[in-house]
Amino acid sequence: MKAKFIYWNGVFAVIIAIIIVVNCVAVSWHNVLRVFMGTVGGGTTETFESSSYQTLDELREAQEDFAVELMAEGSVILKNDGNALPLTASDKNISVFGQNSVNIIRGGTGSSAVSSGTYEYVNLRNVLEESGMSVNAALWNYYVNHEKRTSETGGDYNDYESTWTEMTAAEGVTQSFNEYSDAALVILSRLGSEAADLPAVNPQSSGGDGQSSYLALTPNEKDMLRGINQSGLFDKIIVVLNTGNAMQLDFLGEEAYGIDGCILFGMPGVYGIYALPDILTGKADPSGHLNDTYVTNSTSAPASRNFGDARYTNQAVSTPPSDTRSTTYEASNYGSAEYSFVNYGEGIYVGYRYYETRYEDTVLGCQNVGLFDYADEVVFPFGYGASYTTFEWSGFEYSVGDDGTVTVSVTVKNTGDYPGKDVVQIYYQAPYIEGGVEKSSVNLAEFVKTETIAPGDTHTVTASFDAKQTMKSYDGTCAVAGRAQLGAYVLDEGTYYITAAKDAHEAVNNILAGKEQDGVSVDTSKMTGAGNASFVGRYELDSREVLHTDDQTGAEIVNLFDDAVAPDANENTYLSRMNWAILDDSEGLKYATGEGYLIGRSKQTGEIVSRVDFETREAPDELIGRIQNVGWDASGRPESANDNQAKPLGQSNGRQLEEARSAEFDDEIWTEILANLTADDLKNSFLNGAFSTVEFPAIGKPPTMEFDGPSGITNYTNGHGGFGFPPTSTLGRSFNIELAEEYALKRVCQCAV
Repeated sequence: MKAKFIYWNGVFAVIIAIIIVVNCVAVSWHNVLRVFMGTVGGGTTETFESSSYQTLDELREAQEDFAVELMAEGSVILKNDGNALPLTASDKNISVFGQNSVNIIRGGTGSSAVSSGTYEYVNLRNVLEESGMSVNAALWNYYVNHEKRTSETGGDYNDYESTWTEMTAAEGVTQSFNEYSDAALVILSRLGSEAADLPAVNPQSSGGDGQSSYLALTPNEKDMLRGINQSGLFDKIIVVLNTGNAMQLDFLGEEAYGIDGCILFGMPGVYGIYALPDILTGKADPSGHLNDTYVTNSTSAPASRNFGDARYTNQAVSTPPSDTRSTTYEASNYGSAEYSFVNYGEGIYVGYRYYETRYEDTVLGCQNVGLFDYADEVVFPFGYGASYTTFEWSGFEYSVGDDGTVTVSVTVKNTGDYPGKDVVQIYYQAPYIEGGVEKSSVNLAEFVKTETIAPGDTHTVTASFDAKQTMKSYDGTCAVAGRAQLGAYVLDEGTYYITAAKDAHEAVNNILAGKEQDGVSVDTSKMTGAGNASFVGRYELDSREVLHTDDQTGAEIVNLFDDAVAPDANENTYLSRMNWAILDDSEGLKYATGEGYLIGRSKQTGEIVSRVDFETREAPDELIGRIQNVGWDASGRPESANDNQAKPLGQSNGRQLEEARSAEFDDEIWTEILANLTADDLKNSFLNGAFSTVEFPAIGKPPTMEFDGPSGITNYTNGHGGFGFPPTSTLGRSFNIELAEEYALKRVCQCAV
């Protein structure tokens, strides 16, 4: 009896302990739990604005159609040797390769993750077969049954691709190729995630070589492509890039892989995959253009010099983690874990602003240009996009209005056999003064996407922009009379070149041709192609102009982030057109000066079980002082922002939140409404604002769930969400303003229904 009593006492003690723990968690995390359970709790919600869609089914159908249209407009044809694309009616028996063929990356992770929800049935095989193609079932099932695949729920950067030998050893796979040989469709995927930087290299522990970029092909992917080509079984090899990141495309031209065509498809959201068979067969016009520069080596970008884990080693030095039961830690130059840094030494020279500018300086024979070969560095420039048809441009016209508006028009003719859309891109070049404001060789000023042009038809497009407001440059050293703070926009005197081009590189070549026409010495032997001087306009400025007030608000323009500049900067800290050659040194532009590591060893075997390598530098005392500021001093706000006036609270004036629906930001009604809240109300709102807002009965404000996400409403707490659109990287590649406006409208409608 006594033993039984002790037993039940123990059971009850455990139950009580669990209840206490659960209650503590519920109190601290009740907001998240409420979101997870899908209930708001109390209060009523009124819809103030109505959607143009009357039912969810009507909205969903519109969203699906839009996603398919967007994917077609945002997909880019990169390679199409021998007109391998579009696939013909006889190209219907296909083999789909790539581990992610059965697990298409729909979007990013975290807030950009999209829930498949009711679209779980949407996979590549179903979509292709619905379009009339026949997909190799043996190969598909091999991938379905594969042990691992990329996870879309976090920063999973592992390579789960099979080697050619592993794949072909599976039962029935090799034999199936003879029947499904019209085309090999190869899916190459890369994930992107918030809160988890892309790894600098492909992880060796998961199939990577531990050396090449994560954006390059892995050894297993290379082996797969080589095997497909060397088998000699497939009539065509088509690569589809399923990624939002700019992969290294050095492999596209390699003979060993025999790639006939390549499409940058991107990430399709929950439904956009339906556009792929339409694109492959030419039913849809893939009219996207690149919004990135695609290179042979991603580490050639100046930003890569300071990418990674870097820590200050002086001041408030941290100690390595304490040993665990199974692991002991040792460290070198461990530094201060809380004081990490990244120095943006590349300045403005990101993407095409680097590659195209260094190219022009090479052609012009500028000093300190260093070792640079554009053809070896760049595979496809910013703005590039091929088509199933061909376009011919003519009739370039350029004018400047009395109000300073630049207007450019171009006539586009479809000279091919397919209907299609083209993108007319307008670029400008501002005069660069050695030792002055850093400026890139070209900048995208405006763009216009044509309507669908039938074969033989023409379409004239016109683009306009404000010359001074568009072509101004920021000068952080500019002093303006009558004020102490530095900073203003400037327009340096000289010739501003303006051109229409199909991509950023063509724009530079056009401008170089225009400069040669103006008497500038141009080494045409170093150019990758001839420019078109007839497509260049000129805007002349006789003297320097300083714009120190905002043209929209009239506010003074001043530097706001002087303290973000490295206090110990020298001529090698930030990149300039005067010191390109610094990049020829592998350590050039690097802000860190030392190295450190943290190793974890198994207590049982002594083997290394974990290792973190990082770069180090000693921080100037001035910087450490700023970092150690607390409270208001740490906010960085100016003293003029201090407002210690007491605010009225706890009143009962009857004003309700609904009354302020159309009120301006500075309307006095906001003060009157907020006066009805108490200090406890404000504290409650601050402490319990995770993924939602609390109820304020005094002003008629109901509790709300605040779900968001760049690709659709997402509740990553419970996995539910709204329609998952293709991400905005695809939208950017569409170069279609009307689609962008519709994208926003569809998102609003998703919230309103």
